[in-house]
This record gives sequence, C-alpha cells and structure tokens, in this order.
Amino acid sequence: MDLRTLPLFAVLIASPWSARAQEATAGPWGGFHAGVLLGPCLGSGNTTVANGTDDRSQVFWNPAFDNGRLRTEYTRLMVGPVFGVQGGYDRRMGNFVVGGSLALMRSAAKAEEHHLLSGTSLWSSVSEEREQRLTFLALMRARAGVVIKTHWLAYGGPGLSFGAVRYEYDMDSPGSSDYHDVDEGRVAVGWNLSVGLERHIWKQLSAHVEYAFNGMGKRTYATEASGRSANLDTHFDVTFRDHYHTVLLGARWYFPM
Repeated sequence: MDLRTLPLFAVLIASPWSARAQEATAGPWGGFHAGVLLGPCLGSGNTTVANGTDDRSQVFWNPAFDNGRLRTEYTRLMVGPVFGVQGGYDRRMGNFVVGGSLALMRSAAKAEEHHLLSGTSLWSSVSEEREQRLTFLALMRARAGVVIKTHWLAYGGPGLSFGAVRYEYDMDSPGSSDYHDVDEGRVAVGWNLSVGLERHIWKQLSAHVEYAFNGMGKRTYATEASGRSANLDTHFDVTFRDHYHTVLLGARWYFPM
C-alpha cells in the first residue's frame, strides 16, 4: 500500500464513527415524541359575590343583601396535582427546533372556603361556602426553541387551554327559609403561554421542566333562591374566574423520522 494513501484511508474509516458520535451528542430533537407529565397546579380562581338585586329593601329580610358587606372576594389559591400524557412533533433546523404538542391531564386542584357574616336585622348570621375544582386540563401548544451546548433545549410558545371546572356556592341564613346556591360545571376555554428547559438524557430520551400560565376567562351565575328571596325574585351574582399556573416535570421519548 502506498504510504501516501494512509491518511485518506484513516479519514474514510473515522468519518462514520465521527458522524455517529456527533449525532449521539446533538440531542434527540426532531420527529414525533410521546411522554408523561406531573406537577403542581395553582389556580388563582378568584370568586366575587355581589347583590344582583336593585331593591335595597331586601336588606330587611336578609342581611346578606347589604351590598356593601356582601361583595365578597374569595382569593384562596386552588392547589392540587396534575398528571397525564403528552405527544407531539418537532422539526429541527440546525440549532433551532419548532413544533407542537398536546397534553391531556387529570387534575385535583381545588379551593374550599367558608365564611360567617354577622347579621344586621332579622337573622343572627349569614353563612357562605364556596368550592371551585379543576378536574381535567388539556394543553394544545406550539413551541420554538434553541439547542444549547448540544444537550439542552430552551423553548417557549403560546397555545390553547381547555379545562373541566366545577363551581359550588351556598349562602344560608340560619333560622330562615332563605337559601341561595350555585352548582354548575363547564368546559373553560382559553389561552396559555409556556417556557421550559429540556435535557437530553439517553438515546432518544429527554426530561424537561416547564411553567405555563393558563387564562380561561370567567363565568357569572345568578343564584337559585328559596324562601322569601324566591318570592321576591332576589338573587346574587357569583363570578368565578379561572386562571391557572402549572409547573410540570416531564419525560419525552423521540421517534426519529
């Protein structure tokens, strides 16, 4: 063998191994992926209760109709875990990655509050109870990111949020027949914005942590009344707001094309 051909021969042999090594350290991003998600959910879930009746004389029959005292702002955070599955597709262009994903998660986030309002007329007190629950959360998101030092991907993007929520509100005047309540559920639809950091772990496996804000609007219900309130056609307006913060830990397995 001509000694002058040895360097060329060595390059030809080493090239496949170099390409494989570069591919192995460049991260798995690109193609279809599937995985799991788990993390806490915090819901701002502010609820406002206000007198929905213009007739101020109703304060005589029930002290809760004193609009100045009743306009209650419930602000206790909804807290609970969310967990589920995710899937999507990414396209890699050099160090840039764009794609989309869908996450389906069960949720146990809820808030419960109980208040006693002092009476001002016929009744000694008014009792209020509020419960708000998020039972299911779906996130449809687009993302764009940049690969950092081959093993890391920083990303973010907007999307749509869908949540199954349940609202309950009870107002009772002990010793009277007055009773107001809301017991409703709906599918809340809104938007989300997320940022995250993903780490290539092994072969086609990666792990990530991400934060997402989900704004899903608000809904106002008029309470169903009983007793004098029903006879006088009085009610309260109860407004429930759905804003949720999620911090999710997850893992993805990529299926290269």
